[in-house]
Amino acid sequence: MVLPFARNARHVDSRRRINDVPSSEGRASNLPKWDAITHIENAPASTSYVIATLHPPVRHQTCKIIKGPAFWRARREEFDRLLQRQRSALTHDTDGRWLRGYCRFDLQAGRRSSRAGGYDGRFISDFDEIATHAATGLRCVSECEPVEFWIYCLGLDLKASPDKEVRHQMLLNESLGIVHGLVEASAAYCSRLAGRALSTPQSATGQVSRGIYVDKRHKRFVSLFEEIIGLRRGPGQPKTSVQEDWLEENHGLSRTQLTDYLGGRIAGRVSAKKRNAIEKAISASAQRLGLLHPDR
Repeated sequence: MVLPFARNARHVDSRRRINDVPSSEGRASNLPKWDAITHIENAPASTSYVIATLHPPVRHQTCKIIKGPAFWRARREEFDRLLQRQRSALTHDTDGRWLRGYCRFDLQAGRRSSRAGGYDGRFISDFDEIATHAATGLRCVSECEPVEFWIYCLGLDLKASPDKEVRHQMLLNESLGIVHGLVEASAAYCSRLAGRALSTPQSATGQVSRGIYVDKRHKRFVSLFEEIIGLRRGPGQPKTSVQEDWLEENHGLSRTQLTDYLGGRIAGRVSAKKRNAIEKAISASAQRLGLLHPDR
Protein backbone atom coordinates (compact mmCIF):
# COMPACT_ATOMS: atom_id res chain seq x y z
CA MET A 1 0.00 0.00 0.00
CA VAL A 2 1.27 3.48 -0.84
CA LEU A 3 1.84 5.80 2.11
CA PRO A 4 2.21 9.50 1.27
CA PHE A 5 3.74 11.74 3.95
CA ALA A 6 5.55 15.08 3.84
CA ARG A 7 6.74 17.93 5.97
CA ASN A 8 5.76 21.62 5.70
CA ALA A 9 2.16 20.78 4.90
CA ARG A 10 -0.71 23.14 4.20
CA HIS A 11 -3.90 22.04 5.96
CA VAL A 12 -7.67 21.85 5.79
CA ASP A 13 -10.23 20.85 8.42
CA SER A 14 -12.19 17.63 8.24
CA ARG A 15 -14.69 15.80 10.52
CA ARG A 16 -15.30 12.10 11.21
CA ARG A 17 -17.43 10.21 13.76
CA ILE A 18 -16.41 7.27 15.89
CA ASN A 19 -18.66 5.27 18.23
CA ASP A 20 -17.95 3.23 21.36
CA VAL A 21 -14.57 4.75 22.20
CA PRO A 22 -13.53 3.72 25.75
CA SER A 23 -13.29 6.58 28.21
CA SER A 24 -9.79 5.45 29.25
CA GLU A 25 -8.31 6.94 26.10
CA GLY A 26 -7.59 10.26 27.82
CA ARG A 27 -8.63 13.89 27.63
CA ALA A 28 -8.00 16.43 24.90
CA SER A 29 -5.39 18.18 27.07
CA ASN A 30 -3.20 15.08 26.77
CA LEU A 31 -3.42 14.88 22.99
CA PRO A 32 -1.19 16.57 20.40
CA LYS A 33 -1.90 20.19 19.49
CA TRP A 34 -1.87 20.24 15.69
CA ASP A 35 -2.57 22.99 13.16
CA ALA A 36 -5.78 21.38 11.91
CA ILE A 37 -7.96 19.14 14.08
CA THR A 38 -10.92 16.85 13.80
CA HIS A 39 -13.07 16.38 16.92
CA ILE A 40 -14.37 12.84 17.16
CA GLU A 41 -18.03 13.10 18.15
CA ASN A 42 -20.36 10.63 19.91
CA ALA A 43 -17.60 9.65 22.35
CA PRO A 44 -18.32 9.57 26.12
CA ALA A 45 -18.84 13.03 27.59
CA SER A 46 -15.68 12.78 29.70
CA THR A 47 -13.52 12.10 26.68
CA SER A 48 -12.32 14.22 23.78
CA TYR A 49 -10.20 13.07 20.86
CA VAL A 50 -8.14 15.08 18.43
CA ILE A 51 -6.89 13.76 15.12
CA ALA A 52 -5.05 15.90 12.59
CA THR A 53 -5.93 16.06 8.93
CA LEU A 54 -3.14 17.75 6.97
CA HIS A 55 -2.93 17.77 3.20
CA PRO A 56 0.61 18.30 1.92
CA PRO A 57 2.06 17.68 -1.51
CA VAL A 58 1.93 13.92 -1.96
CA ARG A 59 5.10 11.94 -1.30
CA HIS A 60 4.67 8.23 -2.03
CA GLN A 61 6.39 5.87 0.39
CA THR A 62 5.90 2.20 1.22
CA CYS A 63 6.56 0.06 4.29
CA LYS A 64 9.28 -2.15 2.85
CA ILE A 65 11.53 -4.31 5.02
CA ILE A 66 15.18 -3.52 4.29
CA LYS A 67 16.77 -4.71 7.56
CA GLY A 68 17.54 -8.21 8.73
CA PRO A 69 16.17 -10.15 11.72
CA ALA A 70 18.92 -8.93 14.08
CA PHE A 71 17.87 -5.32 13.51
CA TRP A 72 14.24 -6.05 14.41
CA ARG A 73 15.14 -8.14 17.46
CA ALA A 74 17.26 -5.25 18.75
CA ARG A 75 14.39 -2.78 18.26
CA ARG A 76 11.99 -5.20 19.99
CA GLU A 77 14.28 -5.33 23.03
CA GLU A 78 14.38 -1.52 23.13
CA PHE A 79 10.60 -1.27 22.99
CA ASP A 80 10.32 -3.99 25.67
CA ARG A 81 12.62 -2.03 28.01
CA LEU A 82 10.56 1.08 27.38
CA LEU A 83 7.39 -0.87 28.17
CA GLN A 84 8.85 -1.98 31.50
CA ARG A 85 9.54 1.66 32.38
CA GLN A 86 5.96 2.59 31.52
CA ARG A 87 4.54 -0.24 33.63
CA SER A 88 6.73 0.77 36.56
CA ALA A 89 5.69 4.43 36.35
CA LEU A 90 1.95 3.92 35.77
CA THR A 91 -0.29 1.64 37.80
CA HIS A 92 -2.57 0.54 34.96
CA ASP A 93 -2.98 0.86 31.21
CA THR A 94 -6.21 2.81 31.78
CA ASP A 95 -4.08 5.75 32.91
CA GLY A 96 -4.50 8.62 30.43
CA ARG A 97 -0.70 8.94 30.22
CA TRP A 98 -0.35 5.42 28.73
CA LEU A 99 1.22 5.98 25.30
CA ARG A 100 -1.25 5.58 22.43
CA GLY A 101 -1.15 5.79 18.65
CA TYR A 102 -3.74 7.13 16.18
CA CYS A 103 -4.10 6.32 12.48
CA ARG A 104 -6.38 7.70 9.77
CA PHE A 105 -6.95 5.27 6.90
CA ASP A 106 -9.26 7.47 4.80
CA LEU A 107 -6.68 10.05 3.71
CA GLN A 108 -4.74 9.90 0.45
CA ALA A 109 -2.25 12.45 1.74
CA GLY A 110 -1.39 14.31 4.89
CA ARG A 111 -0.59 13.67 8.51
CA ARG A 112 -2.33 10.36 9.01
CA SER A 113 -0.89 9.22 12.32
CA SER A 114 0.55 10.44 15.60
CA ARG A 115 0.95 9.50 19.24
CA ALA A 116 -0.65 10.76 22.46
CA GLY A 117 -0.01 10.25 26.16
CA GLY A 118 3.35 9.58 27.74
CA TYR A 119 4.06 10.11 31.43
CA ASP A 120 7.06 12.43 30.98
CA GLY A 121 9.17 14.13 28.35
CA ARG A 122 12.10 11.71 28.61
CA PHE A 123 9.84 8.72 28.03
CA ILE A 124 8.26 10.34 24.95
CA SER A 125 11.68 11.33 23.57
CA ASP A 126 13.01 7.80 24.05
CA PHE A 127 10.00 6.34 22.23
CA ASP A 128 10.50 8.78 19.35
CA GLU A 129 14.18 7.82 19.10
CA ILE A 130 13.46 4.08 18.95
CA ALA A 131 10.55 4.55 16.52
CA THR A 132 12.74 6.74 14.28
CA HIS A 133 15.42 4.05 14.19
CA ALA A 134 12.80 1.39 13.49
CA ALA A 135 11.37 3.47 10.63
CA THR A 136 14.73 3.29 8.84
CA GLY A 137 14.26 -0.48 8.67
CA LEU A 138 11.12 0.11 6.59
CA ARG A 139 12.92 2.46 4.18
CA CYS A 140 11.55 5.72 5.57
CA VAL A 141 12.96 8.51 3.38
CA SER A 142 14.10 11.91 4.66
CA GLU A 143 10.92 13.67 3.48
CA CYS A 144 8.82 11.55 5.84
CA GLU A 145 8.28 12.14 9.54
CA PRO A 146 9.73 8.84 10.84
CA VAL A 147 7.61 8.52 14.00
CA GLU A 148 4.39 9.13 12.07
CA PHE A 149 5.59 6.70 9.39
CA TRP A 150 6.33 4.00 11.98
CA ILE A 151 2.93 4.36 13.65
CA TYR A 152 1.11 4.26 10.32
CA CYS A 153 2.98 1.14 9.17
CA LEU A 154 2.09 -0.45 12.51
CA GLY A 155 -1.57 0.49 12.04
CA LEU A 156 -1.66 -0.97 8.54
CA ASP A 157 -0.09 -4.20 9.78
CA LEU A 158 -2.62 -4.53 12.60
CA LYS A 159 -5.51 -3.72 10.27
CA ALA A 160 -4.45 -6.36 7.74
CA SER A 161 -3.52 -9.12 10.19
CA PRO A 162 -5.38 -12.44 9.73
CA ASP A 163 -5.05 -13.09 13.49
CA LYS A 164 -7.90 -11.78 15.61
CA GLU A 165 -5.67 -11.42 18.68
CA VAL A 166 -3.23 -9.22 16.74
CA ARG A 167 -6.00 -7.07 15.22
CA HIS A 168 -7.42 -6.47 18.71
CA GLN A 169 -4.34 -4.40 19.57
CA MET A 170 -6.04 -1.62 17.60
CA LEU A 171 -9.58 -0.28 18.05
CA LEU A 172 -10.84 0.26 14.51
CA ASN A 173 -14.02 2.10 13.57
CA GLU A 174 -14.48 2.94 9.90
CA SER A 175 -11.31 4.82 8.95
CA LEU A 176 -9.91 5.61 12.39
CA GLY A 177 -7.61 3.28 14.31
CA ILE A 178 -6.55 3.71 17.94
CA VAL A 179 -3.59 1.67 19.20
CA HIS A 180 -4.08 1.91 22.96
CA GLY A 181 -0.82 0.15 23.87
CA LEU A 182 1.54 1.80 21.38
CA VAL A 183 4.78 0.58 22.97
CA GLU A 184 3.75 -3.06 23.39
CA ALA A 185 2.19 -3.11 19.91
CA SER A 186 5.45 -1.73 18.48
CA ALA A 187 7.45 -4.46 20.21
CA ALA A 188 5.14 -7.15 18.83
CA TYR A 189 5.34 -5.58 15.36
CA CYS A 190 9.14 -5.89 15.52
CA SER A 191 8.75 -9.61 16.26
CA ARG A 192 6.59 -10.02 13.16
CA LEU A 193 9.05 -8.03 11.06
CA ALA A 194 11.94 -10.19 12.31
CA GLY A 195 10.04 -13.29 11.22
CA ARG A 196 9.32 -11.84 7.81
CA ALA A 197 12.94 -10.77 7.38
CA LEU A 198 14.00 -14.40 7.83
CA SER A 199 12.12 -15.27 4.66
CA THR A 200 13.30 -12.17 2.77
CA PRO A 201 16.19 -12.61 0.30
CA GLN A 202 19.46 -11.53 1.92
CA SER A 203 20.24 -8.95 -0.76
CA ALA A 204 16.94 -7.20 -0.01
CA THR A 205 17.77 -6.70 3.68
CA GLY A 206 21.41 -5.77 3.31
CA GLN A 207 22.68 -9.13 4.60
CA VAL A 208 25.50 -10.68 2.58
CA SER A 209 27.04 -14.11 2.42
CA ARG A 210 30.78 -14.34 3.09
CA GLY A 211 33.47 -16.79 2.06
CA ILE A 212 33.41 -16.29 -1.73
CA TYR A 213 36.57 -14.47 -2.76
CA VAL A 214 37.53 -13.69 -6.33
CA ASP A 215 41.23 -13.14 -5.54
CA LYS A 216 43.63 -12.46 -2.66
CA ARG A 217 43.11 -8.71 -2.91
CA HIS A 218 39.35 -9.13 -2.60
CA LYS A 219 39.73 -11.42 0.43
CA ARG A 220 42.03 -8.89 2.10
CA PHE A 221 39.58 -5.99 1.66
CA VAL A 222 36.54 -8.01 2.74
CA SER A 223 38.42 -9.02 5.90
CA LEU A 224 39.35 -5.38 6.49
CA PHE A 225 35.75 -4.32 6.09
CA GLU A 226 34.63 -6.89 8.66
CA GLU A 227 37.19 -5.49 11.11
CA ILE A 228 35.95 -1.95 10.46
CA ILE A 229 32.35 -2.92 11.11
CA GLY A 230 33.35 -4.80 14.24
CA LEU A 231 35.21 -1.79 15.69
CA ARG A 232 32.44 0.67 14.83
CA ARG A 233 29.66 -1.51 16.16
CA GLY A 234 28.13 -0.40 19.46
CA PRO A 235 26.70 -2.72 22.16
CA GLY A 236 23.62 -4.47 20.79
CA GLN A 237 23.87 -2.65 17.46
CA PRO A 238 23.17 -4.87 14.41
CA LYS A 239 25.84 -5.09 11.73
CA THR A 240 23.42 -3.92 9.06
CA SER A 241 22.91 -0.65 10.92
CA VAL A 242 26.69 -0.05 11.12
CA GLN A 243 27.00 -0.82 7.42
CA GLU A 244 24.26 1.70 6.61
CA ASP A 245 26.13 4.37 8.60
CA TRP A 246 29.32 3.56 6.71
CA LEU A 247 27.53 3.89 3.37
CA GLU A 248 26.14 7.28 4.38
CA GLU A 249 29.70 8.48 4.97
CA ASN A 250 30.73 7.24 1.52
CA HIS A 251 28.04 8.83 -0.62
CA GLY A 252 29.32 7.59 -3.96
CA LEU A 253 28.83 3.92 -3.08
CA SER A 254 25.55 2.07 -3.47
CA ARG A 255 24.22 -0.60 -1.12
CA THR A 256 23.66 -3.05 -3.96
CA GLN A 257 27.19 -2.82 -5.33
CA LEU A 258 28.73 -3.06 -1.87
CA THR A 259 26.61 -6.14 -1.14
CA ASP A 260 27.68 -7.72 -4.44
CA TYR A 261 31.32 -6.86 -3.77
CA LEU A 262 31.33 -8.33 -0.26
CA GLY A 263 29.54 -11.45 -1.48
CA GLY A 264 32.04 -12.04 -4.30
CA ARG A 265 29.48 -11.29 -7.03
CA ILE A 266 31.77 -8.90 -8.90
CA ALA A 267 31.81 -10.17 -12.49
CA GLY A 268 29.17 -8.36 -14.52
CA ARG A 269 27.88 -6.46 -11.47
CA VAL A 270 30.71 -4.36 -10.05
CA SER A 271 32.85 -2.48 -12.56
CA ALA A 272 36.61 -2.13 -12.10
CA LYS A 273 36.13 1.57 -11.39
CA LYS A 274 33.50 0.91 -8.72
CA ARG A 275 35.59 -1.88 -7.17
CA ASN A 276 38.51 0.52 -6.85
CA ALA A 277 36.24 3.11 -5.25
CA ILE A 278 34.94 0.58 -2.71
CA GLU A 279 38.45 -0.59 -1.83
CA LYS A 280 39.70 2.99 -1.56
CA ALA A 281 36.89 3.79 0.89
CA ILE A 282 37.67 0.66 2.92
CA SER A 283 41.36 1.61 3.02
CA ALA A 284 40.56 5.12 4.21
CA SER A 285 38.32 3.81 6.98
CA ALA A 286 40.94 1.25 8.02
CA GLN A 287 43.60 3.95 8.23
CA ARG A 288 41.41 6.15 10.42
CA LEU A 289 40.87 3.20 12.78
CA GLY A 290 44.56 2.28 12.84
CA LEU A 291 44.07 -0.98 10.98
CA LEU A 292 46.18 -0.02 7.99
CA HIS A 293 49.32 2.06 7.69
CA PRO A 294 49.17 4.81 4.99
CA ASP A 295 52.26 3.47 3.22
CA ARG A 296 50.88 -0.04 2.78
